[in-house]
Amino acid sequence: MRKDLIDREATEELERQIGRVRLERVVGIQLVHGRGLIEKLGALGEAPDPHTVRLLAHQIAGSSSAVGMIALGEAAASLEALVLSGTVLDLAPFVHALWKLGSESHDALEAAFPRPT
Repeated sequence: MRKDLIDREATEELERQIGRVRLERVVGIQLVHGRGLIEKLGALGEAPDPHTVRLLAHQIAGSSSAVGMIALGEAAASLEALVLSGTVLDLAPFVHALWKLGSESHDALEAAFPRPT
């Protein structure tokens, strides 16, 4: 698993600000909501609608960065900017790359904050 997927300094700073219990709650919400966004992105297929891609990328950028998934947040923001630029006709490879990074990032977040069994 890639070590750069979760910014530990960012999660530690967030924990100092809001406490461990709230951090775990926020992470739990991200694991459900964020994975849902990633799944929606992955389901767009080979001819994704630019408007839908932009909206999902925007949501992913904000929510992932908030819990220390900085690389995912930056990649999603870049995809959103790419869509807004209108310079790329085939978004499918970019959407697939963000889907893959999102899946890996959520796996890393779950490993860093395992849910109680």
